[in-house]
Amino acid sequence: DLVTGVQTCALPIYIPNNLNLNLQLAVYYKDNGDTANARKYYEESKRIAEIAQNQALVDSIDSELAALN
Repeated sequence: DLVTGVQTCALPIYIPNNLNLNLQLAVYYKDNGDTANARKYYEESKRIAEIAQNQALVDSIDSELAALN
């Protein structure tokens, strides 16, 4: 196969403790009505945000968790 174009180095993108992935999964499950899994991923995201001392994100996640009730 002939590949054209410029190949760049494929470095992994560092996401601290998969925070972004956890939030995306939480939203996905919430949007699809699976509150148990949404809660699981929001809680994991909150734990990571607390470790990172990101209070604004913790507050936002708390709002999302409250809306699941």
